[in-house]
Amino acid sequence: PWFDATYTWEYFHLGTEIAAGNEPLSRITEYMAKQDTTFPEHAYRLYFTSNHDENSWNGTDQELYGDNFENFTVMSTTIGGMPLVYSGQETGLDKRLEFFQKDPINWDGYEYEDFYRTLFELKDRNEALWNGQYGGDFQQVDTTPTKDVYAYKRVKGDHEVMVVLNFSDSEQEISFDDMAVTEYTDVFSEQATTVGDEAITLPANDFLVLEK
Repeated sequence: PWFDATYTWEYFHLGTEIAAGNEPLSRITEYMAKQDTTFPEHAYRLYFTSNHDENSWNGTDQELYGDNFENFTVMSTTIGGMPLVYSGQETGLDKRLEFFQKDPINWDGYEYEDFYRTLFELKDRNEALWNGQYGGDFQQVDTTPTKDVYAYKRVKGDHEVMVVLNFSDSEQEISFDDMAVTEYTDVFSEQATTVGDEAITLPANDFLVLEK
């Protein structure tokens, strides 16, 4: 079997502009709505935070995303389509690789190995995150506050993943407007988590990935 996958260049550039403070998070919702009208349901879209061009010419993960790199990675892995991990990201690559000559990656710590593994295992087991027509629909979730906080769901039948992202440099108390009380499992802590009845506290530049 074969498939076509296309880079989400517009999404990538939007993410770096949001990280730089030049665009609001609400643009993500606009972007996802545009995808529904531009691409067929069976299209495989490739989401990424870096690749060979961007790392060499425009910056490392730290340069492009600062303290919100993990937030943008969570989003690129769960928001839709198929995620890409560029060489060295799983070991915290902190340099721009030379483009036209040998420039070995220092595979020294694999700081993000468990982080990526947890996200990819979630994608594999939860149908809401599957690719193309096999995955669930994107639903933006209203939050208070709205500035520097973004939340959404992917839903397919009884399968559901909810993501909450705090892009702020300070801790946030986040409530969800008009959301029914829902029981989830925190994907990273494996703890039961209830959302919808009261505010949750999310540390600065931190994320919450929930599934049911």
